[in-house]
Amino acid sequence: MPDHELVEVGGVLVVSATRAPVDVSRDFGVVEGVACGDAALRSGAATLDGIAASVDGAAGLRGVVAARQALPLLNGRSESLMESRVRVSYVLEGDIHMEPQVDLYDSDGVHRGRADLYLKGVVVEYDGRAERLEKVKFVGDRRRQGGLSDLGLEIRQVTSDDYYRQSAAYRIGVVRRALAKAGSRAHRRHVVLRPRHAAGTPDAPVADAGGPAR
Repeated sequence: MPDHELVEVGGVLVVSATRAPVDVSRDFGVVEGVACGDAALRSGAATLDGIAASVDGAAGLRGVVAARQALPLLNGRSESLMESRVRVSYVLEGDIHMEPQVDLYDSDGVHRGRADLYLKGVVVEYDGRAERLEKVKFVGDRRRQGGLSDLGLEIRQVTSDDYYRQSAAYRIGVVRRALAKAGSRAHRRHVVLRPRHAAGTPDAPVADAGGPAR
C-alpha cells in the first residue's frame, strides 16, 4: 500500500478516500464500489482523477477488475448509497443508464422538482423508510412528486425491499414498461436541466425528454 493512500483518522490508520472505492470494489463487487466512490466524490474528499489513479496503482491485485468496471459508473451527483446501488443495478442488469439528481422544469421555465433518477420521461425515486418517518421530508417529497407528475412523467418508486428482495428481472421490467409508456406520450412538454456537476464529476450537459432510451 503506497504511503500516500494511507491517512490517519482519530489515531487510526485507514486508506484514503481515493483508495477506498478501489478496495470496496475488490472485496464486495462493482455495485458497492460505485456506492462508496459516489459518496467519496459527493463529499469532496476525492476526485474522479484521484480514484482513477488509485485504480491504476492497484494493477495486479486480486479483484482489481471490479474496480476498473466501477470507475466509469461513478457519479458524484448521487445523493445516497441506495440511490447509487439502484442506479448501477439498472446499468449492470438491464443496460439502462439513468441520470442521478436531474432538475426538471416546465415549458415556462418553472422548476417543478428534482428526480432521484431520470431517463427519457421516466423518474425513479428511492423511497427510504427512515426518511418517510420524518414529516417534513415526507410532505416535501409528496409535493415534489406532485410537481413532477404535472409534467406528464412516468414516476416509479423503489424501496429497499424492491432492491434486496425482488429479482433483477422484476426491477428491470418495471423501468422498461415505464420507458415504453413514456415514449408513447408524444404530447409531453417539459424541459430538463441537470444540476451543476458535483466534486470530481464532469459538467453535465443540458438534456431534453426526447430520443430513444439506452
